[in-house]
Amino acid sequence: ALQVLRRDPLAGVGDLGEHGRPFGPRADPDAIVLHVPLVGGLRGGAYSAAKGGLKSLTEHMACEYGPLGIRSNCVAPGVTMTDMVRHRFEDETFKRVNVETTPYPRLAEAEDVASVIAFLCSKGGEMINGQSIVVDGGWTRTKYLSPRALTSKWISADEA
Repeated sequence: ALQVLRRDPLAGVGDLGEHGRPFGPRADPDAIVLHVPLVGGLRGGAYSAAKGGLKSLTEHMACEYGPLGIRSNCVAPGVTMTDMVRHRFEDETFKRVNVETTPYPRLAEAEDVASVIAFLCSKGGEMINGQSIVVDGGWTRTKYLSPRALTSKWISADEA
């Protein structure tokens, strides 16, 4: 089961079904619960409270429902190149914060996030339970803007 919560990250959390189980009294042994908060929830601030709640819920559900064969994981994408995000790169600060501080040479695409989710739903992901997997090219591991990031001029691949 995959539920994407866009406005209220914890909406529906209280509705775990009959007997407090997310899938009723009998769980499908292949059931999977995936929460998909954004990595911004891992770096602090008020936004983190709700996203941190999903991370904690994921860990709780893994322990509580694991014996029933239900796995619960969290996939946390970073800035992902989608039509919704592309226009943000007109803002020089946004580019520096997200591109210059990402150790991997490109930002994630939707397919990168989908591949992680597909893996978790596959036989290969069967032993992964209660984990938060970040898909951000290493962005959450950077703690500061380097001098290069603060002073460099953005040049697109077309201009190089």
